[in-house]
Amino acid sequence: MALPFTIRWEPHGAHVEYAGDVTMAEVRTLEATLADDERLDNLHYLIIDGTVADRVDYDVASWDEIAATSASARFYNRSAKAAFVASDPAMRASFECFIAFWRAIPVPWEIGLFVTLAEARAWLDGSIE
Repeated sequence: MALPFTIRWEPHGAHVEYAGDVTMAEVRTLEATLADDERLDNLHYLIIDGTVADRVDYDVASWDEIAATSASARFYNRSAKAAFVASDPAMRASFECFIAFWRAIPVPWEIGLFVTLAEARAWLDGSIE
């Protein structure tokens, strides 16, 4: 069964793109996949792109758990940026919930939420050397 995300590793970061309907179990799979990849330790940026996803079936408790788990993987690399991209109001609300948990932990990365991928890449431009 195909997962509703793709990870494209770029020279200085990664672009994760969600597609279709995304469940919390699939988000956990994505986080485990990223955490198990040694490239996460040295990337400059991570783009979480929800522009082509139909929806994320989320609840606050699940985001809290996933944010805490994923945060531990982000503490080794303290200088990266995370750009979340979504134009759909429901997808933005989902990302805002996750971002709030990351900021509360606090994850040492700079975090941004954008409407378009172009805006996210412009913000990240200074991170790409």
